[in-house]
Amino acid sequence: MENLNLNIRYYLELLYRRKWFIAIIFTIFVVGGVLYTSKQTRLYKTTAALSITPPQKRNIAGIEVQEEFNAHMQYFVNTQKQILQGEGTMRLLVERLDDDICREFFGKPKEQVSIKQVQRQIAISYRRNTYIFEVGVIGKQPQHCATIANLLVDIYIEEYKRNQKSSQNQVLKFLNQGLPERKQSLAEAEERLKEFEENHRNILFFTNSENNFDTTQIEKLLDKIQSINVELLTKKNNYDKCAIARKKGTLEAILRLEFFRESELLSNLRQREFELQQKYAENRLRYQPEHRTMVWLKKSITNTKRKIEQEARLFVHREEQEYLGLVYKKQQLEQLLQQEKKKLLKQRQIYIDYQHAKREYDVQLNTYNNFMDKLKDIKAISGYEVNNIRREHKALAPAKNDIYRPRALVNYVMSGFLGIFMGILAVFLLESLDDTIQNEKDMRELVDVPVFGQIPFISKRRYGKDIEKVVTNYSKSPIAEAFRSLSLNVLLMENEQKIFAVTSPWAGDGKTVITTNISQTIAKSGKKVLLVDADLYKPRISSSFDISQSLGFADLIQDKVKFEDVVLKLEDNLWCLPAGTLPEDPHQTIYNSELQKILQDLAEKYDYIIFDTPPVGLISDVLLLANNGAKIFLVVTVNKCKKKLLRNVLRRLDVLQMSLQGTIFNSKSKDVSNMDGSYYYYYGS
Repeated sequence: MENLNLNIRYYLELLYRRKWFIAIIFTIFVVGGVLYTSKQTRLYKTTAALSITPPQKRNIAGIEVQEEFNAHMQYFVNTQKQILQGEGTMRLLVERLDDDICREFFGKPKEQVSIKQVQRQIAISYRRNTYIFEVGVIGKQPQHCATIANLLVDIYIEEYKRNQKSSQNQVLKFLNQGLPERKQSLAEAEERLKEFEENHRNILFFTNSENNFDTTQIEKLLDKIQSINVELLTKKNNYDKCAIARKKGTLEAILRLEFFRESELLSNLRQREFELQQKYAENRLRYQPEHRTMVWLKKSITNTKRKIEQEARLFVHREEQEYLGLVYKKQQLEQLLQQEKKKLLKQRQIYIDYQHAKREYDVQLNTYNNFMDKLKDIKAISGYEVNNIRREHKALAPAKNDIYRPRALVNYVMSGFLGIFMGILAVFLLESLDDTIQNEKDMRELVDVPVFGQIPFISKRRYGKDIEKVVTNYSKSPIAEAFRSLSLNVLLMENEQKIFAVTSPWAGDGKTVITTNISQTIAKSGKKVLLVDADLYKPRISSSFDISQSLGFADLIQDKVKFEDVVLKLEDNLWCLPAGTLPEDPHQTIYNSELQKILQDLAEKYDYIIFDTPPVGLISDVLLLANNGAKIFLVVTVNKCKKKLLRNVLRRLDVLQMSLQGTIFNSKSKDVSNMDGSYYYYYGS
């Protein structure tokens, strides 16, 4: 939330700084809107209205007449609108206009006026959820606008009534021509229906319901077939086992069938065989095999076995015949079922044919009745005037001050809004294209070093030559207060070594002004301060403090003079070492000097040593000082210092493994200074 508030505040400050730019663009657009409106041709608009009710059920002369009714109101309205603004209606309008009106209104003779030109100046609309149409005419002559609008409404009403009468006549002609044919078709359909009923009298007892057809016999046959199918499932299994036993041909195979049932005769035969076997066994001890008793017993046993086998085979035969009988019975029942189904289908087809003939008759009867009803309706309404269209109000000529276009107030307001919008858009666009440092946030995106202070805008017009002595000559000003705040931050630094080199990325950033004023401020706090002009290219400190001495820092590092001979006391606790005699190659001069020893000697005499150096983006002398123990302060001018230039400087320091002690923001405009100046101006100067 805090970041959001800061962003909003930043954008509001940006708009405030560019307020005159926005005002200029706003003025340009407003003036342009006024000029554009003044040069536009004055146009007037007038409107005539008519209502068209769609055909619907009405009562005419006590007879209820059903006309064709379209339930889709939108479709009806759109259709009438297209007719109203169509080429046919516009062509009739041009034909009935006077040539003078065409010349004055359209600017052309009557023969040269095109349909599209007329359509462009006529606007057709309708009121929502109503059948009321509005015919608007736009032009330069108010009276001609009203004339054309009223004439177009009159033409459309006349054409609509004429078309309605023509449509009624066409419908009447169509009905009269088609009625004999409908009557003949009805008679033929009635004759076919009667003939069908005579040939199939029982058809009248049937309806379209399935229950009216006799399906009892079919249901009985289906039940019998179903019962036989259930019985066949068991019999088929027995039949297959009997076939297997027959194939084996042994009595034991038949007797082992699980469904084999002994008859009374078979039971007696088997009992008799048993008894004969016992007698034969008893007599074997008494008689020889050739004995007639033994022969008779043996013959009797053989005959009995033969009868048992015959009886068993007879059982198998009965089972097989029973299965085959069921199969035959099923086939007979299925044939009867097919016959019954064919009979039922024939009855239903007869009924369908009857329904078709009856439906055809009903259709022909309804068609004939509709023809008769329509014919009566058309005859009933043909003698009456068409009254579903009428004029709602006539078009009146607008007054001279009732201008339709241009709409001056709307144009002025839109020009103003557009001017403000374009001004704000231009400000944001320029801001997005601006590559300069705008605030502390931009600085922290490049390097994470503290900002020791922000110096408000120092006006040369107000302070003049005292710009390097603001803290002394204007001690109660906001500028002096800003330097006192900056100096306090420097004094509170936890650093034993108090040697600072003040530089900037480019020339004109105000580093000399900041260096001189911060030196004076620290000196007023009781600290001994040495101000050194190390800018051996364009020194300014001598001129700022009216120093006429020609010897200074350049002579000292070349070991041409002693320090005591070139240092000057400016005020209490503040000494100055001017630039001195400028060498031909300042950089080489500093590089070849015993700079480290000189700095150590000076550090023993003063609490703070502050160097005013050339811009680090142009000249690298400050790097030599930093290499010998000086801490770098970078002066960054808001809205002036390029980010690209600052990146190059920081990259160079990083390569040399040198770090910034901090940055100082310097304002170059009044708008930027307002961010802190309001508090200071409360006390005044």
